[in-house]
Amino acid sequence: QPDENGHPNVGAMIRLRSDGQYRILCSGSLVSPTVFLTAAHCTTFLEQQGISDVWVTFDSQFTQSSKLIHGTMHSNPLYNQAQSDTGDIAVITLDRAVNSVAPVQLPPAGLLDAMKASGTLNRTLFTSVGYGTQEPQPGPGGITNPFPMQRWYSVGEFNALNPTWLRIAQTQATGDGGTCSGDSGGPQFLGAG
Repeated sequence: QPDENGHPNVGAMIRLRSDGQYRILCSGSLVSPTVFLTAAHCTTFLEQQGISDVWVTFDSQFTQSSKLIHGTMHSNPLYNQAQSDTGDIAVITLDRAVNSVAPVQLPPAGLLDAMKASGTLNRTLFTSVGYGTQEPQPGPGGITNPFPMQRWYSVGEFNALNPTWLRIAQTQATGDGGTCSGDSGGPQFLGAG
């Protein structure tokens, strides 16, 4: 569902394409007034193309006139680009502080492990937030992936926890929502809403 101003501290990582248009690449979270947390596979994708300029926006609907904040990417140097890599994290240090949005509240270390050990993780809901595409749509000429360039959220139930990943159910038939391309780096908040 459209998020509008439900999670104003979730932003989009923006790059400038060769055609002169700004474009959303991934999502992320403001974790301090000058630090934006995202995924390393997003930042290394740009680095491999020789791109170093990156911006962040917290506008719920991205347009070419959205308020952009320039930053510097810092990919985790230990990220090995494997899908199971727990090091798929990066930060963007922003050129100026964001004072209009409160940073996300990070959980204490070991929270999910403690919840799993106590049995309270089962049936727990999580809210995923990001700027990703929507479900592929069949149409004339093939399948398209609508990309509305706005912040969305979905709620899904806990599925599994292992040393690398928190898995959240994305079963539409049971009411679970999910994430897609462009949501990478975005947060999963504990609880619904």
